[in-house]
Amino acid sequence: MQWWSRGSREEGEGRMEERLRGTDWVWMGRDREGRRGGGVGFLARREAEVRVAKTSRSEGLMWVEVEDGEGKIFVAVVYRAPGSFPSVREANQELMDELSEDIIFFREQGRIGIVGDFNCRIGEEESRIVSEERGQQREKIYWRRSEDKKVSHGGRELVRFMNDHNMIILNGVKKKALFSSVQIRGNSVIDYIISDQNLYQKMKNFKTWQEEISIVSDHRILTVEIEGSIRKQNFGRKSERKREKEGGEGRGWRREVRDRKNLEDICEREMQRWGEEYGKDKVVDGELAWKTWLETHNKVAEKAVGRYKRRKKRSWVESERRTD
Repeated sequence: MQWWSRGSREEGEGRMEERLRGTDWVWMGRDREGRRGGGVGFLARREAEVRVAKTSRSEGLMWVEVEDGEGKIFVAVVYRAPGSFPSVREANQELMDELSEDIIFFREQGRIGIVGDFNCRIGEEESRIVSEERGQQREKIYWRRSEDKKVSHGGRELVRFMNDHNMIILNGVKKKALFSSVQIRGNSVIDYIISDQNLYQKMKNFKTWQEEISIVSDHRILTVEIEGSIRKQNFGRKSERKREKEGGEGRGWRREVRDRKNLEDICEREMQRWGEEYGKDKVVDGELAWKTWLETHNKVAEKAVGRYKRRKKRSWVESERRTD
């Protein structure tokens, strides 16, 4: 299962489902009410049987559940809005209050993970977990190293909140946390992967992706692997590896660039065109700029990389004719 911590800014839930129809993937998401674009959601393989765990009151919170050999795993995706306006503070407080209730509730049923954009900086504040052994309370400290040394007021509150709920913020614990948000005004770490102690013991290979091919916005993709196997449902689809062996049958982007020189030429030409229309010294709507940038990105990929083409299936009648 892929944990996806940011909703599509270009498309709503309905259009995402439409694009994924006939693929091995399913999108479960929540759009922002009364606003175009944005929201939160999960992208998961259909065979994993990922389900929505509850209908959240806060539009910046969504829970799903999945099962492995050891029981249920509940995963939340969170978007905590930036800003200090009273309405924003009130909405964020309601979100965190609901998240607190959910952690307590779902902990009784399984293990818990949280991913999301919290729009606050925790620097190198440590995670602290309190457990009881032989009738005595013991505190375990998870020290953190990070490229981002700044601690904001919201970040300090986030660390305190997670410590109070015995949740570990993974960024920077096993290896130095890299910037997750890259901005002209300065980089920061504001996107986090968080888990309870039971799930943490199964986690490995935390990564903040910096490769160019993975950059789709001003936020980097964060991933983590969980040891074990989830319960799968067989939909009769061929695995990706098998499709590649049979000649690339399937859908989605190809694995290799067909013409690197052509890719460089197309990139330079299209990016120059986009920069002239929406670049510096131009005042344009942010949503429009993002949409046109994504369209340009996909246009370059279509021309220089291409997608797998689905083989046309011959009918029984056609097959009979060819054997005659």
